[in-house]
Formats: sequence, structure tokens, C-alpha cells
Amino acid sequence: MRDLDNISLSATTDNGQTSIGHNQYTEGKRVYASNYTTGLRVLDSTKVADGQLPELGFFDVYPENDNATFEGGTWSNYPYYDSKSVAVSSIDRGLFVLKPRGNLG
Repeated sequence: MRDLDNISLSATTDNGQTSIGHNQYTEGKRVYASNYTTGLRVLDSTKVADGQLPELGFFDVYPENDNATFEGGTWSNYPYYDSKSVAVSSIDRGLFVLKPRGNLG
């Protein structure tokens, strides 16, 4: 946004998952999104203004299901370490520290 008095919606996107998405953080050209029961989703933000936010990869900390519930899964994430690691906190399974490879980092 450049002007808070003149906001317009340029595009929307849907990741196709049934779980609840929240806590999205951007780092460079990537969006790191927590989605409760479908885990961490890593998205490419280079064409977000065109409504494109393709998924590059994911890490599911709650593989039992992808329900739209709060029964378990990813609480939040932190992609800002100098080592390019991503911390993913789980509601019920602890902390995961991931090292994305390839086009994810």
C-alpha cells in the first residue's frame, strides 16, 4: 500500500488447502505461511500483484488430516535467521528447525 486513503484490491489467491492459514511472513521473494493442520507452506511472491502465489514447498507437522480446525499443527514460523533456517512451532509437537533447499531458500 502506498496510500492508506486510496486502498484497492489488486488480486486474491487461494492455496487450495482446507486448513486455516495464518501468520504469514515475507523474507525476500518468499512467503512463509503457517496453516494449522497442513503445516508450513513456502510460497513465491514475485507475481503476487497478478494474483499468483505459487507454492514452492511445504512441511506438514500434522499429517493426520488437513481439517479446518485448531486440533493441532503449525502455530507460527520464523524465517529470519542468518543461516536461512526456518523455525516452525507446533501446537502439540514442539519446535522444528528446517533448512530449506533448492528454490525454497
